[in-house]
Amino acid sequence: MELPKHFERAREVFQATSKIGYMYFDHGFDAQTGNLFQWLFASQQELLGDEHPSTLDTIHDVAIVFCSQSEYSKALEWYQRALDGREKTLGKDHPSTLDTVQNMAIVFNSQSEHSKALEWYQRALDGYEKTLGKDHPSTLRTVHNMANVFNSQSEYSKALEWYQRALDGYEKTLGKEHPSTLGTVQNMANVFNSQGSYPKALEWYQRALDGREKIFGTDHPSTLGTVHNMAIVFYSQSEYSKALEWYQRVFHGREKALGKDHPSTLDTVYNMATVFDSQGEYSKALEWYQRALDGREKIFGKDHPSTLRTVHNMAIVFNSQSEYCKALEWYQRVLDGREKTLGKDHPSTLNTVNNMAIVFNSQGSYSKALEWYQRALDSREKIFGKDHPSTLNIVNNMAVVFKSQGEYSKALEWYRRTLDGFEKTHGNDHPSTLDTVNNMAAVFDSQGEDHKALEWYQRALDGYEKTLGKDHPSTLRTVQNMANVFNSQGSYPKALEWYQRALDGREKIFGKDHPSTLGTVHNMAIVFCSQSEYSKALEWYQRALDGREKALGKNHPSTLDTVYNMAIVSKCQGECSKALEWYQRVLDGREKIFGKDHPSTLDAVHNMATVFDSQGSYPKALEWYQRVLDGREKTFGKDHPSTLDAVHNMATVFDNQGSYPKALEWYQRVLDGREKTFGKDHPSTLDAVHNMATVFDSQGSYPKALEWYQRALDGREKVLGKDHPDTLTLAKVVETLLPLST
Repeated sequence: MELPKHFERAREVFQATSKIGYMYFDHGFDAQTGNLFQWLFASQQELLGDEHPSTLDTIHDVAIVFCSQSEYSKALEWYQRALDGREKTLGKDHPSTLDTVQNMAIVFNSQSEHSKALEWYQRALDGYEKTLGKDHPSTLRTVHNMANVFNSQSEYSKALEWYQRALDGYEKTLGKEHPSTLGTVQNMANVFNSQGSYPKALEWYQRALDGREKIFGTDHPSTLGTVHNMAIVFYSQSEYSKALEWYQRVFHGREKALGKDHPSTLDTVYNMATVFDSQGEYSKALEWYQRALDGREKIFGKDHPSTLRTVHNMAIVFNSQSEYCKALEWYQRVLDGREKTLGKDHPSTLNTVNNMAIVFNSQGSYSKALEWYQRALDSREKIFGKDHPSTLNIVNNMAVVFKSQGEYSKALEWYRRTLDGFEKTHGNDHPSTLDTVNNMAAVFDSQGEDHKALEWYQRALDGYEKTLGKDHPSTLRTVQNMANVFNSQGSYPKALEWYQRALDGREKIFGKDHPSTLGTVHNMAIVFCSQSEYSKALEWYQRALDGREKALGKNHPSTLDTVYNMAIVSKCQGECSKALEWYQRVLDGREKIFGKDHPSTLDAVHNMATVFDSQGSYPKALEWYQRVLDGREKTFGKDHPSTLDAVHNMATVFDNQGSYPKALEWYQRVLDGREKTFGKDHPSTLDAVHNMATVFDSQGSYPKALEWYQRALDGREKVLGKDHPDTLTLAKVVETLLPLST
């Protein structure tokens, strides 16, 4: 008689342990949850056996923990074990068996194995329909999950169709205001948001909000979750003031209902920081991120994923401010924490490795960037395989570095590898595939292969229109890119036609004062400037300026960019005093938001120097160029491309002054730096070679000039090809100089 009592006590212990495990899990303590469930499994296995329903439930729970930790192979192993046991004990169509089938589908979806996920969801769906009927909540949950997969694949029409099927069933079975019904309404709103159909998204979110307020009340977590999503839409539309207003509503509600240090409250603090970051209010962003960080460290500890994600975003802000050393320091802190908590090959750890590579790329430390990207790539290939989207994103980033180095052939090779992977994984018309096509077009554009660039942009455009529609932001971005090519070609009427097409679409989906809309207005002004239609250019810049001041504020980086361009127009008109006045406004604004040594601030200093240079005020120009040089050396280092550009500009002033020995000395410094950073055949290196030739030419040292011109020509033929405009121009110079050098 002792065994039943012993068994009863053990059952109570098992139930209590399971509850504690779920409590840990709900609060994000995955490691503690895993340890508890592993202990529980071992105990149940010993007392109850492998195939007891309670043991199988725990096996299933262990799999859930592995899935939450992104240990998908391990999760599938444990789900398979639960599935085998449940099929044997309960049968293939028992609801518990089908729950495991459904969860395995979730893992495949998390691994971006969408076809496999749909196959397993279909298996669960067939079983639920057979056992429980078409309108049972479990059946409808599977329909809903299949819609999630289509949404992940960017098959938005199909996703809406399946969400609608789930919605019809939920409304019929549970009613219009049941939480599951409203959850589906919210997910349909998510799809409209992904499509860029923001008014429709807000309409469906409002429907979910009305229902949740009615059944739960204003401050219920589910209600506030919908308010939160509406804030995201306003954020996506760059309506930052409105986004902050809605986030503030969530914040007050969560503080009241859950407390200041509740994870959901801190999530809102975190999101408000992201808005300030997007507004360029970096100090305020850091303040709110710090507030989120303090709260998360207090409740979760320093190495919890949520805590580290906040540290990670603070690093992003430092990177935006070009405080690269500080950014790397904070990323290192994240990396150390994630390696300790999650392991070296966890996706989140590898994301940090990837972001550190981005900083090295921003610094112009291309070799180091490639080294860190390679580290991330090796691990992702090991975990996910060569064609997984996460792996391909790293391949894409490595292509970006090669493009930055001017290694266009290598960039195309790596983009081609990315493209082949996405086509294999997602298909030809998936947004990720089309983004890669768009990136390859950009390389052809950089190479001066305009026709090829337009061909690839057209391919991307056709795909975007087919998949996302004519007015989707990605579609309109490609339209704008094609306009950029026409502008580069000097096909100004065509450029304006395509910019107008982008403008019409952006005004339709975003409104007249959205940053993307105003960006197109700004670009149209550039075309008018290129045509020397300065009055018209200023008119369009003024339109962009008025909109940006209204939407973003007078000192937002984008607003200051327009002021900056208006200064350029004033300089082109010969109104140097006005140009200096506008540049000063830019300088004051950028110093205020970025600091004196930020690249954007130094660009304004640089342009003021160009005005003095154009006025023939060479001592003043050198003084301001020196200020740029000092700032860039401090921020980037002596061999960074931007630093070397400043050295180049000082050499140009010496050249203009007729101080040829000094000009050659400074051009040599540029050449040495660019050879070290880029290599001997990079276009920027060859520009320096060309500039040295022009000095010898100006001195009348024709044999020496010819030698350097020939060196530049050989390099350009090798890198750009014999028919590139720059190559052809230089070939004519060499041909002209030949008779003078003999």
